[in-house]
Amino acid sequence: MDSWKALFSPRVLKRGKGCYEAGAVKQVMAAGRGVEAVVEGSEDYKVEIEVQDGEMVDIWCSCPYAEDGDRCKHMAAVLYKIERGNKGDSPDWMEKYYGEKQELKDVILSIPENEVRDFLFEMAVSNAQVKNFIMIRYAGGITERQMLRLKKEIKNIADAHSDCHGLVERNQVGDYAAAIVDFLHDNVRGMIEQGFTAEAFELTNAVLIQTENAVIDHSNGDITWIGDVCYEYWEDILGYCGKEEKKKMFDWFSEMYAAGEMSNETDCFFLDILVNKFSDEEQLSQTLAKLDEKIEQSDCRGSGSADHTFEIKILRRLEIMGDLRYTELERLEYRRRYWNFASVRRGQIAVYQRDRRIEEAIELLEESKKLDEKLPGLVEEYSRKLIELYHDMGKIDEYKKELTFFIFKCNPRQMDYVDKLKEICSKEEWQDYREKILTCESGRAIRYELMDKEGFHERLLEEILKEGNAYQLDRYEEVLKDKFPEQVRDGYVQYVEQQAEHTALRSHYIELIRYLKKIEEYPEGEEIAKKIIAEWKEKYYKRYAMMDELRKAGL
Repeated sequence: MDSWKALFSPRVLKRGKGCYEAGAVKQVMAAGRGVEAVVEGSEDYKVEIEVQDGEMVDIWCSCPYAEDGDRCKHMAAVLYKIERGNKGDSPDWMEKYYGEKQELKDVILSIPENEVRDFLFEMAVSNAQVKNFIMIRYAGGITERQMLRLKKEIKNIADAHSDCHGLVERNQVGDYAAAIVDFLHDNVRGMIEQGFTAEAFELTNAVLIQTENAVIDHSNGDITWIGDVCYEYWEDILGYCGKEEKKKMFDWFSEMYAAGEMSNETDCFFLDILVNKFSDEEQLSQTLAKLDEKIEQSDCRGSGSADHTFEIKILRRLEIMGDLRYTELERLEYRRRYWNFASVRRGQIAVYQRDRRIEEAIELLEESKKLDEKLPGLVEEYSRKLIELYHDMGKIDEYKKELTFFIFKCNPRQMDYVDKLKEICSKEEWQDYREKILTCESGRAIRYELMDKEGFHERLLEEILKEGNAYQLDRYEEVLKDKFPEQVRDGYVQYVEQQAEHTALRSHYIELIRYLKKIEEYPEGEEIAKKIIAEWKEKYYKRYAMMDELRKAGL
């Protein structure tokens, strides 16, 4: 439990602490193999912690930020709550944790002071992490010698994860990144807390430069983690440092960005910092000038497949123009130079909508549908916006036209736009549209649902059986089995017989047995299932896993 903070980025950790201190953690309780908690946010989020042998082994949150496996502020808030005391409703493992911690504290307090100091000295001599902790927090300042030693440790990490040629190979990249991030957490956070922001900045920069200069197999992708953590520390440092110090940091970022000696990803980090963290008009003007040089050097406005980092430069340039109060006409003229980029047009559409210039927004959306006609995802996005705008304006004919475009050209995966079209059609019109949707390629994803809604259950069953898809049969079983019990049963029979011929995985055998039991619930199903089982035992008797699963299921 003591090391849990290393699981979180500094920014997330800070926000989690804020959530905890604001009282957002409302419940922490024992549940199953660990702990469940509720954290108030824009809605109530559920946090679950899995514990084994008194240690946290996994943590999960229901918030959108954590959907991709990221560790969120709600998780951190719950862990702060646990760490700082939740005695009233703590499960046993938490009570054990606090009890052991207090026991250790009592023993340490009983040790003579001179023995503690001697022991601590020996620990610091043999352990660089302990030594750095002591020097950063208690030396009263960071000496040049200390900085040199810390920078050497950065190089030592790279050397420890490199081969004889200095290459950090693919299978070492994750460990290298983890070691570097641990180094940052162990040292930079303490420097910031002690007010040594200049030294924290220098050390963070040294980490980034070392990583940029290292020869690394980037195919794993884990290396970007280091850049993300450096960025978060830069944000923290800039939030604590004074005006003069901040100006020096601006100069460093500006010079590094202008030099262009870093990777595209790191250049993007520098540009983000310059645009978002230095709002002084003179500094923004300097950034604009350097950005224009970069854009001029790599201008690819005629290319529809330009480097993504070039597109980012254009968008950042437009942000700065807004911060420097360029006129809307000046920004539109600049956007027109890079009209081939969808994100540039998106920005202009947003401006038109913000200013209630809806006709111009519609015109640009229609234009964008043509410009990006080979990019289905973008065309779908534009069509959705047009549907919304036409509806809000009460333009029924245009609304209907765009709905039909979306349904027949954008391969809808849900019924919402089909339902909208039905609402505004006459009975005869709808019957015509419905048949087109059921037979066209773009309607494949929704045709079963449409048949169900329209009561075409015989046709629905026929289509599902033709496809031989047990998942779809399961999905509509409740509405089909009362009307067509024998046909549904035979659909399952056909499925299990076909699958048994080709599968050799235990998990598939378990699934087939589940379907056999389902078949037994239908008319004459028990006799049919017994016949199938007998055939399998005769035909597949050498398949140990199948025979074993049948035996386990009592079949």
